[in-house]
Amino acid sequence: MIETAIHKYFDCTVAEWIPMNVAGLKVDGVSLSEIIADGRDGFGLAGADLEAVVGMCIRALIDSGAQPVIGGGNTDYFWLLQPQYGTTSDEIVHNVISEWRASGYDPDLGGLWFATPELYNARWRE
Repeated sequence: MIETAIHKYFDCTVAEWIPMNVAGLKVDGVSLSEIIADGRDGFGLAGADLEAVVGMCIRALIDSGAQPVIGGGNTDYFWLLQPQYGTTSDEIVHNVISEWRASGYDPDLGGLWFATPELYNARWRE
């Protein structure tokens, strides 16, 4: 079962790793690129198993109050909300994974992240 796969660097299971990502929301956003890299390289997953783990992690982040965001760039905000992915966990997971798979490549750190309203509503200049 994929939930019991062991991460080769962190020495934890998928079931233990997902809450570690959720805990990261307290201080910063969580990058889709890092979620995918951990699934692929850390856990050695591919195909449907990789998609399942990425989906489980995204769902946990969304269920913990995070939303899809991108970096604020040349705006006054740290993060910019990306509402086009949907409003429910199911919609967001489906749309994010579908976009990733359709792109044919893994995103980089300049791509999609997940952050809580406390972070994505924060301004650079307040």
